[in-house]
Amino acid sequence: MSRLLLLLSFGQLKIAPYCYPPKVRDNPDSVTIIFELSFIDNDGSPISSEWHQERFVDGNFFGYTLSSDDVFRSRRVELLSNDTLSLRCRMWEVKKDIT
Repeated sequence: MSRLLLLLSFGQLKIAPYCYPPKVRDNPDSVTIIFELSFIDNDGSPISSEWHQERFVDGNFFGYTLSSDDVFRSRRVELLSNDTLSLRCRMWEVKKDIT
């Protein structure tokens, strides 16, 4: 079983969640994941999201960026409901058929 880590990076111009497979002894050399990264409102509905399928090799990651101006100014009411920024990362491992 593979484990993945969701990191949140606050840069000067962006807020970005990253899907990242950490170095784990039982990880395979690579794993292919379908994932959705979403900024969600207080009822769990996606406000802004992206779906991706990526092949992760040890040490690489994938991120989705939303500008801090959107979060803290133009979309503040929508994105910071109750002064809380909510993120969701859903992931599915792509299984290979062995024939």
